[in-house]
Amino acid sequence: MTNFSDYRTHVGEDPEKFFKSTVFEGTGLKLGTNCLEPGQSQPAHVHDDQDKFYYVVEGHGEFVVGEETQAAGAGMVVWAPAGASHGVANNGSSRLVLLVGLARSQGEAAPTSSPSSPRRPLMPTKRVRKSTKRTVRKVKKTARRAKRKATKTAKRAKKAVGRAKKKATKTAKKVRKAAKRARKAVKRGTKKAKRTAKRAKTAATKVRKKASKAAKRTKRALGVAGKRAATTAKRARKAVRRIKKKR
Repeated sequence: MTNFSDYRTHVGEDPEKFFKSTVFEGTGLKLGTNCLEPGQSQPAHVHDDQDKFYYVVEGHGEFVVGEETQAAGAGMVVWAPAGASHGVANNGSSRLVLLVGLARSQGEAAPTSSPSSPRRPLMPTKRVRKSTKRTVRKVKKTARRAKRKATKTAKRAKKAVGRAKKKATKTAKKVRKAAKRARKAVKRGTKKAKRTAKRAKTAATKVRKKASKAAKRTKRALGVAGKRAATTAKRARKAVRRIKKKR
């Protein structure tokens, strides 16, 4: 049997009743874990010959010791001396994990045994208290390490989220800039196309005007040529008549 134990290996869930697990059981000391889910409770009860303590490892609970009722969170120790009524209820929203210790109260006589069986010696009270204190210190250290580890993990996650957010912001800016450049390019292309169409239209109009002028000039030239040809024909006929008369 090892002298070291991790309380997390003794954590569990029981839907019908709160979860219990034994961590260590010696001659005069018994250590275990109690896990209460939200809404579960341990009814008030009494140990006539045993002192008991609760060390809150995780969560929050409402404890009753005698006529005193008080809420306690992680790191708190609740002590119930022998003969005192005690109990606990989980009225929170998360699991309540307790390290529970039971030890014979001071001044208790050793249990009687039959002659055939050897007498088991009682563990001295000071040793019980020292062992309990050591166990509590170990649990506190484990809780502090777990808390530091969780804090570091949370910080790393926060930094990762920040980096992802910055990267997403940069990507969004790049996309917006690219879209803006594309719109400008489209505008430039549209303006250029409009200018080209306008130039083509102007050139076509000029060509039509030149063609029309050339046609008019050609028509005038044809008219003048026709008139000249008619005049020449008339002169030729007159000349022919004169020649005939002379004969």
